[in-house]
Amino acid sequence: MSRATKTISIDELRLGMFIERLDRSWLTTPFMRHRFVLSDADDIALLKRYGIKQIVIDPTKGLDVEERVTAPAAPPAPAVSPEAPSLAVSPDAPAASAPRDVPAPAPSTDRPAAIPSRADLAIAGLVHSESVTAMQRILEGITSAVRLDSPALRTMVTRIHDRLIENRSAMMTVTRLQQLQRFDAHIFSHVINVNVLAMAIGIEQGLDAQRLEELALGALLHDIGEMRLPLNLFRKGDALTAAERGLLHQHPRLGIALLSHSREMTETIRRIIVEHHERYDGSGYPSHLRGEAIAPLSQLVGLVDVYDALVTSRYGRPAITPPQAIRQIYKLGLAGQFHKTQVEHMIQCLGVYPIGSLVELSTGERAVVVATKAELSVKPSLKIICDAKGHPYPQPLLIDLSEPDTEGPARAILRDLDPQQEDCRIEVYLDAT
Repeated sequence: MSRATKTISIDELRLGMFIERLDRSWLTTPFMRHRFVLSDADDIALLKRYGIKQIVIDPTKGLDVEERVTAPAAPPAPAVSPEAPSLAVSPDAPAASAPRDVPAPAPSTDRPAAIPSRADLAIAGLVHSESVTAMQRILEGITSAVRLDSPALRTMVTRIHDRLIENRSAMMTVTRLQQLQRFDAHIFSHVINVNVLAMAIGIEQGLDAQRLEELALGALLHDIGEMRLPLNLFRKGDALTAAERGLLHQHPRLGIALLSHSREMTETIRRIIVEHHERYDGSGYPSHLRGEAIAPLSQLVGLVDVYDALVTSRYGRPAITPPQAIRQIYKLGLAGQFHKTQVEHMIQCLGVYPIGSLVELSTGERAVVVATKAELSVKPSLKIICDAKGHPYPQPLLIDLSEPDTEGPARAILRDLDPQQEDCRIEVYLDAT
């Protein structure tokens, strides 16, 4: 460490300073970088939120305490990363009604309210990762005859609920990032994702506190029976055989057996565990229930379970994009596997183009969906990342399609795109700008 380092209070911290060390371990903070030049005011707020009181700075690598800038300088436009997408317009792209030669947008100075900040994403990420770790401990404990840790489960539910209420888009973004990073049927992260999405839909439906808690606990425990199945069943690189599928179909009943001595589990929670693979038309398992014989909350968890399975790679099947998953679930609703009202509620909450979708706009530009509003499922908030010719913008333009733009061209979503085919790493753009 440089001898020129100084220890300052959090109130003295300014943009442009180089942070060398904090007054606590970096492991107790959500920061991925441990030494960096401070360039975002959100990071100062985040440090304060995590109780940081003193900071060591290195004035040889950034501003000193005595230095003052007369006006906040705009950070330099980031260089185009070699990982940034090279998005060429498809030759069969439909004609757009709006002009396709759109000038490069000026850097956005105002963030649409729905788009999460770096601080919101960091806190949501911490809640998600800690929940996954806690679920691993709880589920592995149950298989070792340890009593179900109901207080820990309820604490987890409360933390996730609070994040969804404070900034739903941040929690949903972190969930999508986790789905993009998961390449197997990892039960611990899967049940957290199902819990987040189910709770988000339940909140939009206006469920009362008791039913919302039962929904959340049922979502966390819905696949607990898989803990009794061979681990290699979930590590297969190809499709399951008929015998393996038959074994997998036993996990709802195995889950109920594992919780047979847990008095804290209500009848609704037990039904979610045993019924989440039942289908409205009787085609599900293990009991081939149909129609109203399946509890509504069981249907909801089953619906979200399918969605999370579709957008992640499992059993040798590649993941599909969120809009493709939404369309597939809509077709399942039409075919009678799910109640149409449940499907409508899910689409209204997640959006026709859920967070993390890559879309083409009527201007020919490409954009990533970064926030949605339940009441405006086809008008999300976007990061426009490149022009109609596939040239990446130096800095993404943040826009909210639900708000009229008096300065730029009229924009609407023309179609969704497959990020893999377009060579676009969606996760690069789901971070805060």
